[in-house]
Amino acid sequence: MLTITVPGKPLSINRAYKVSRFGSRGGLRKSDEALDYQWRVKVAAKKAMRGREMLTGDLVLRLVAYWPRRNADSDSPVKLTKDALQGIVFKNDRIVIEDQSRRAHDPELPRVEITITRDVA
Repeated sequence: MLTITVPGKPLSINRAYKVSRFGSRGGLRKSDEALDYQWRVKVAAKKAMRGREMLTGDLVLRLVAYWPRRNADSDSPVKLTKDALQGIVFKNDRIVIEDQSRRAHDPELPRVEITITRDVA
């Protein structure tokens, strides 16, 4: 089992992307908040993985987002988190066969807690 704690306010998936123009076409790109969140995930993951080999096999990812407010968005950034963990915790996020997320409240210490275990089914 691997546990990673990402300090700071979680990111709502609703704030992860923004509309941009690419020449005459529009599209979505990651917001500055999303890039910052992914950087924080990578730093925390590298710290948690010191001295460990990348995980292999079928994995289960559980994410708990501790928000500073009770009325925070319940959508959590599971996809952004898995993408940020690639190349650090596992080679490719395709080996994550199940992911779960939940929202919690902690006004003193907002954070994201990620737990990764091997699938035992």
